[in-house]
Amino acid sequence: VLQKPSYARLQIGVIRGEEEDTDRIIGTTSLPGELSLVPYGEPTWLTKGYSSPYFSESHRKLQAAFRKFVDEIIYPDAQLCEENGKRASQSVLDAMAAKNIHAMRLGPGKHLKGLQLMDGIVQPEEFDYFHELVINQELSRIGARGYGDGLMAGMVIGLPPVLNFGSEELKKRVVPDIFAGKKFICLAISEAFAGSDVAGLKTTAEKTEDGSPIRFEVSEIGKAVRSFLRPTEWQSGHTGKGLYSPSPGGIATGEQAVGHGRMTIPQRY
Repeated sequence: VLQKPSYARLQIGVIRGEEEDTDRIIGTTSLPGELSLVPYGEPTWLTKGYSSPYFSESHRKLQAAFRKFVDEIIYPDAQLCEENGKRASQSVLDAMAAKNIHAMRLGPGKHLKGLQLMDGIVQPEEFDYFHELVINQELSRIGARGYGDGLMAGMVIGLPPVLNFGSEELKKRVVPDIFAGKKFICLAISEAFAGSDVAGLKTTAEKTEDGSPIRFEVSEIGKAVRSFLRPTEWQSGHTGKGLYSPSPGGIATGEQAVGHGRMTIPQRY
């Protein structure tokens, strides 16, 4: 970690008469995909001498393949974007889509049916929540908080309402492009005065005869500015309702920037 340029400020000096020899540093890895030898540097189930009943050979194969993918494809782009403040490169999103990584980030389910996951390493019917855990753990290794949020985080929290409650017509129209990394979605449910207190929503909606617009105030998180679909929730009497609102048509929005580390996450309200 201390060899990274961003952490150079933590070095306060060197030992007199000593020369740096990075090859002797315990746990240093040189090849993409390798496991760290640093104590507690890896999850226990990946540590020599330990095992877990929750992780099978299928999980190990996915972990090995995905770590190599992260090291070679995602990590370099993440570090670059953390420096220049730009969003994740489309080439990275395309590479993830080619291996159906976007779809795997939503866990097991019908949305995986018929897909080839990570070049066939794991089958859709055997994919479970521990496979999803492997994906999340490996993605966290990029060490780029803002970039990680911009890497389709809006899909992770915004697409499940569509998959679970959207009509078949809606799912056929929007899901393929989102999984392909061509279109983006966010979640518009956090209220400016209450945060993500979903049970205590104050936003209301009333059906009118003249079709006047619904007025509500929510904060949209995760790819908000670029999103073409915004799942929204409001209260109508005692019944919660879902609105799957396309953008930019028909919704008046404002923008504000919320910083995460060195990366700024655009949000809309």
